[in-house]
Amino acid sequence: MEELKNHFTKEIGNVNSKLDQVFQSVSNGKKLLASALLTKGIEVKEDATFAEFAKGITEIPVTIYFGDDIPGKTEYVYHYHTDGNGTECDEGIVGADRMGGCYTTEERHNHTDDCYNEVITYTYRTSKGVEQLGYVSDNEEGVAIFRYWCPYCEKEFTNIDPGHNEKTTDLEVVVKRKGDIKKKASRKELVCGLEENELTGYSTSCGLTHGQVVAAKITFAEGYEDYNEVKENNTSGASGKSKTVQTTSEDDDEDESKLSSASDIVEGAEEVDDDPVDTSYDEVNNEYDNADVIDDSGDIIAEDSDEQVN
Repeated sequence: MEELKNHFTKEIGNVNSKLDQVFQSVSNGKKLLASALLTKGIEVKEDATFAEFAKGITEIPVTIYFGDDIPGKTEYVYHYHTDGNGTECDEGIVGADRMGGCYTTEERHNHTDDCYNEVITYTYRTSKGVEQLGYVSDNEEGVAIFRYWCPYCEKEFTNIDPGHNEKTTDLEVVVKRKGDIKKKASRKELVCGLEENELTGYSTSCGLTHGQVVAAKITFAEGYEDYNEVKENNTSGASGKSKTVQTTSEDDDEDESKLSSASDIVEGAEEVDDDPVDTSYDEVNNEYDNADVIDDSGDIIAEDSDEQVN
């Protein structure tokens, strides 16, 4: 038994050591992220949550250029979970009274071992506190039988001695009653307070995470509004609350055919004609697909794949 105890103690120590390594690795990673964001003018605490780091990354200023003269700004559209009452929330499960919005998937309870407590009933023999009330008779062997009263049990009984059986689920009671355990019986007691398959609420079915980027809006300077565009994330379109974005293009059908993943906004760069407003939409679109993405510091952060930026 002692050997088994030592084994478990050693294994628990190993697990704790590995957990410490994981936590340290995460902590070091957060420090690197915070340091990298600071170089872009975004200040995030080293012990910030991953959600706060994600928010900081999306706040890095980005400008898209067609050549050198037509700057465009990007604006991200975020998804936020809402319940059936239209209330924004970031909860795993909501109650039946809030079903709707992003929360339409039924969640039902299934009993597990955690739903039960093991209850052990001890049967023990004791004579503590028993009072003798008087002689009754002799048994067949000629041994005297007496009548007894137990104040603890509040019961009267007859026996050749004051010893009798009592039951409890508390070992401390056995000790206090100076009992001698004769039998143990184990049973499982349901403690979760729920029925099997009982409805516990509703979880999200939108397929998105709270605060996820679902689209990016590209807006160009005055005079070039016809080329404004929205790049949608492939997972967008679910219910929930998001920032409303509309394109300013007069040809909505043509704009919709150009929607694609927000991560593929622009690559490369070429100069456009001196009068881009008179240029055909297809020509501007071709140049748009080869545009540079730079941040406010002037560094190119995405360009044509045929050329590596150091």
